[in-house]
Amino acid sequence: CIRDRYQRRVRGVIKMKYAIYQLLFFTVLCFFFVKVLCDDSRVLITVEHSFVDSIWKERGKVSFRNRGAYMLTDQAKISKSVQFQQNKWSSEDIVNLNKNAENNGLYKIRVKSANEESPHVIASVRTCQLFNSNFNDKISIHLDHQNNVISLSYRTNSSLCEGVQSEVKELRTSVSIDFGSEGPEPNLSALRINEEIKKQREEGSSQGFFSRYWYIIVPVVIGFLVLNLFVAEPEKGPAK
Repeated sequence: CIRDRYQRRVRGVIKMKYAIYQLLFFTVLCFFFVKVLCDDSRVLITVEHSFVDSIWKERGKVSFRNRGAYMLTDQAKISKSVQFQQNKWSSEDIVNLNKNAENNGLYKIRVKSANEESPHVIASVRTCQLFNSNFNDKISIHLDHQNNVISLSYRTNSSLCEGVQSEVKELRTSVSIDFGSEGPEPNLSALRINEEIKKQREEGSSQGFFSRYWYIIVPVVIGFLVLNLFVAEPEKGPAK
C-alpha cells in the first residue's frame, strides 16, 4: 500500500509539472502572436527635395504601419496607414523655386532606406510642371520585405511645361507605399520541348557515315567483290 501511494504521488507530481510546462509554452506563444498582430509601430522615411544647385533640404516624413514581422501583408491596409507630414515653403524657397522654373530647371526629390550605408534613390520633374499642376504631385515608394527602398516614382498632375501658369502654393501630395511581390513561375514546357528536339537533331547528325549511307555503300561493295571473282589474275609462265 505504501509503495502504491508513493507511485501515485510521483505520477501526480509529473502530471502537474507537465501541465505547468504546457501553460508556460502557450502563454509565451500567445504573447508572441499578440505582440506581432497588435504591433502598431511605424516606419519612417525622410523625403528630401532640391531645386537650387544640388542643395538638399528635408521636405517631410512618410510614415506607415510596420508589417509586423511580415504578418501584415494586406497592401490595402498598409496603404490606408500611410501618412505624409510636409514642411511649408519658406520665403527663400519661394524665390529660389521661381528662379528655377524660369531657368527651366529640375525639381528633384530623394529618399533612402533606414540603413545609413544604402544610397539615395532620386526622381525628378521639370519645375514648371510642378507649377502647371497647381502643386499637385504623387510619390510612389517601392520597398522590399525588409522595408528597404528599391525604387522611387515621382510625377505631377500635368506634364505641360509652357511657362509658369501659377504662383507657389502649398504642396498637395499623394503618397503610396508598394511592396514587391513574386511573379508567376515561367512556363518552361515549350523550352523543354525545344531542347529535346535539338538533342534529337544533334544525335541524328552525330551518327556514323556508314549508318547514314549504308544503302549506297553495300551495293558498291558487293559489286566490287563480284567483279573480282570474274576478273582472274593472268597466270605467270615458266622462266626461260
